[in-house]
Amino acid sequence: MAELRPKIVKLCHIVGGLTGLVNKIDENAPEYYSLAGIVTDDEADVAIAAGLRKERSTAYLAKKTGKSMEEVDRLAQHLAWIGVFRWTVDEATGELMRVVPVESAIRDNPAATDHEKLSYYLSKYSTFSVSPCSCRASRTSINDGCGHLAEEMCIQMGKGAEHYIRTGRARAITREEALEIIERAEENGLMHDIPNIEEAGESAAICNCCACACFGLRVGLMFGARDAIRSNYVAEIDEAKCVACAQCVEV
Repeated sequence: MAELRPKIVKLCHIVGGLTGLVNKIDENAPEYYSLAGIVTDDEADVAIAAGLRKERSTAYLAKKTGKSMEEVDRLAQHLAWIGVFRWTVDEATGELMRVVPVESAIRDNPAATDHEKLSYYLSKYSTFSVSPCSCRASRTSINDGCGHLAEEMCIQMGKGAEHYIRTGRARAITREEALEIIERAEENGLMHDIPNIEEAGESAAICNCCACACFGLRVGLMFGARDAIRSNYVAEIDEAKCVACAQCVEV
């Protein structure tokens, strides 16, 4: 059995947040084997110095690690590429996802807030990008695809778009193109999910999801953590009167 790498173990504890401080890290811990295969010890130094969900500059990380600015920049770029870092230019914080309703369904609801409308997010940001649906692409790669639209389905906004464009994961698009993608997703029966990991009223992306492939929805359903993915709008159905007409799906 290979000896555990101390720097990766330390990084695992940081990634786990408060619970990570007490989690047992061995070769079978998912945090360990997912990071050990892609993160070098030098990259671990930089990631450890950055901390959890903190915006750090190259100059700060170079000073903390004793490495040159050029080396830190190279290491940080690779950490961004593999998903350990997010490459942005400002400050951000946050945690999980939520389902956002089709806007036409709540247009006449006086209680609907701006945060429940995709038009709010589309008007809020000026930078947009689009990439393939990573969940459906991942399922397809293991021959478990569901057939829903996958190409150019995930929209990134603001800092999320900056990161995806800078790391070559997505192409830049206009606000009008983003709206066209959203409308195409609705026509194909997909639901809108937004990462709820920023400050109130902020989001980095609009995912057009299906429950058969979306990792966030699947995990929430599998572990009964529905509040992690719940919409503020929930259909009310009288099961005693249900005749399977499917009109509730349309509503």
